[in-house]
Amino acid sequence: MTTTEKTVENTVDAQPTPATETAADVTALLDLPEMIDGSIKRSVTSEIDAVAKKIAKDAVKDMFTEDVVAGMVEAARHQVELALNPPVEGPSEEEAEPKRENRYRDVVDFVDNYLGVTYRRDVFDFEPELRWCPHWALHAEAKGRLHALWMAFEHLRQGKNLEQAQFWIHYVDPTMDRLLDKSGPFRHCSISKGHKDTYKKLPTDTGDPRIAAVAVNTGATGSGWVQRPESRVLVPSGWDAERKPREVRGFPE
Repeated sequence: MTTTEKTVENTVDAQPTPATETAADVTALLDLPEMIDGSIKRSVTSEIDAVAKKIAKDAVKDMFTEDVVAGMVEAARHQVELALNPPVEGPSEEEAEPKRENRYRDVVDFVDNYLGVTYRRDVFDFEPELRWCPHWALHAEAKGRLHALWMAFEHLRQGKNLEQAQFWIHYVDPTMDRLLDKSGPFRHCSISKGHKDTYKKLPTDTGDPRIAAVAVNTGATGSGWVQRPESRVLVPSGWDAERKPREVRGFPE
């Protein structure tokens, strides 16, 4: 048998028979329910996905209102600003230097244990140029000046550079020069005889109508002067602010 004849014979044998076609049809019929079920599942899944996407879209739309979006934008800008300009953190409360207590409990303690020890002068009765009163606290001027000097000391002593020099040059020297001057508050006092209160109150003529006009509106101070609301400066209550009157500064009592 030739090669051509074998090929023809194999081709004839490979052709489907009626029985083979019937078996294929039966197999297709058996797979049909599964195919239908899969098709239905895919269709239902597609519908569910579409509904879920719509619900999610509506929910997000309701959630991200204009105010919410504006807030998110502002928060984003704030974060960018912090990233570009990070805040400089100061020392914590634990790291901060604790508040220092006064070295002296009051002005009397300051004068007795510091000023009287460090600032020494000959103030005896035979010294005509210097005057001192052992009862200095009975003099209003001396008490006021030395109290201010004590406050300056407690503040400046905590400095680390020129504060101590400033204390002596700008506070101690002018204060003591005024107090010890022979025409100062201790003029009539002496170490041997002690305090002598001969100075009188500075004279004022409150009966003068010009003074009375100023005293009409005494304000909250009760002294013929009113306090400007924007500062602690006292000005005559009867004067026009536009005239820029002479300012007199008030001191805490």
